[in-house]
Amino acid sequence: LDPLTPSQKGGSAVLDQQARVQLSLELKKQGVIFTDLVTAARDYPEKLDKILGRVVDPADGKFAAMTGAYARNGLFIYIPRGVRLEKTLQSLFWASGENLAHYSMLLIYLDKNASLTYIHETSSADDQEGPSLVGENIEIYVGPGSHLKFIELQTLGRNVWNFGHQKAIVDQEGSLDWVIASLGSRLTKRFLSVDLQGEGADGKVSGMVFGDGSQHLSYNTRQNHLAPRSNSDLLFKGALTGSSRSVWRGMIYVAPDSRFIDGYQANRNL
Repeated sequence: LDPLTPSQKGGSAVLDQQARVQLSLELKKQGVIFTDLVTAARDYPEKLDKILGRVVDPADGKFAAMTGAYARNGLFIYIPRGVRLEKTLQSLFWASGENLAHYSMLLIYLDKNASLTYIHETSSADDQEGPSLVGENIEIYVGPGSHLKFIELQTLGRNVWNFGHQKAIVDQEGSLDWVIASLGSRLTKRFLSVDLQGEGADGKVSGMVFGDGSQHLSYNTRQNHLAPRSNSDLLFKGALTGSSRSVWRGMIYVAPDSRFIDGYQANRNL
């Protein structure tokens, strides 16, 4: 995946057996952190501690716990207060090899009044004969007054079983625009949650699944209004051919003290 011209790209990373990360000198000078988890734990432990395991909890489910326990590979992105990036960051999680389990974490933390556009793809070869397992936890925090546009693409091979927990916390007057395209794998089961934690928080999720053959693509989504004047908007669309199947389960939760909220969800299939 490389949809960006050099002038648009601020940094890129590939996760395979190890992490290979590149970040422009311009963004480094602004205090942007874009690195692998091992380096983050060594050089930025206080910043990493703000998000690791604090968004996706192992108690959220057995797949969240499994990935949290076994993942040694992953990325940590930190955007400092007041830094609004015009250039995009992107990453590729390449789950190579059959009869293996691949685990990774993606951690994105935007401090106050920051902004970022991020593109992430999870992929693998489509010609492997043996099965493999991919587990992925994505943890996102959008600080007060910050904005994140997160584009996520799943193009795994046809003999891959894929499980993941994806959760974002959006703070006061922050906004999240989450775009998802799920195209590959034999089976995908994802749990996606947006917690509108601060007053005036805004969360938008646009999802698309396309299945053919005997694929099974499943998403459980939650829009949690935990503060007043929060807004959420979710639309999932699916197109299926052959004997493929898609499953979508959605929930909007409104906390007792969260007044003047606006929540919407829809699912349309062909």
